[in-house]
Formats: sequence, C-alpha cells, structure tokens
Amino acid sequence: MSAAIFARASASAARRAATFSTSARAMRPAAESGINMGSASAASASSGSAWAWRNLSPKTRQYVKIGAATCAATDAFVLYNYPEMVGLKKVSE
Repeated sequence: MSAAIFARASASAARRAATFSTSARAMRPAAESGINMGSASAASASSGSAWAWRNLSPKTRQYVKIGAATCAATDAFVLYNYPEMVGLKKVSE
C-alpha cells in the first residue's frame, strides 16, 4: 500500500516540477543549448528570444516588476528633490 502511495506522490511531484524547469533548453547557457544569445545571425534571430517573458517563472516575473517599480520610484524621488543633478531648476524657486 505505501509503495503505491509513494509512487503516486513521486509521479505527481515530477509532473509539477516539469511545468517549470531551469534545465529546459531555453534556460541553459548557449554552449549547452545551442542558442546563441549575443549573435544577430538569422539562425538565432529566427528561433526567438530564449529569455522571453513567457519563459520566466512567476516569481522571477514578480521580481522584475518590483525592480522596475523601485527604479521608477527612485528616479521620481531624485528628480523631484534634486533636479539640479540633471540640470533642472526647482519649480518653487
């Protein structure tokens, strides 16, 4: 009985692990996968981007969104409080 339960649980875990895998062809370095990220050749351009948004894990997408929002907020704060850093004048002066 326990062997059947273990087999079923491990098969279920294997299916869940297969939904996102960093060992997938698109996520491996170019030497292993055959995808050349820095080349502008027609062969690599036709295969599409290996680092496309749809290929990223949900957690990585969340980190990218948080990073972009943090950058935008920091830029707005610095431009508002220190406009002279980029050659602007404060509106209140």
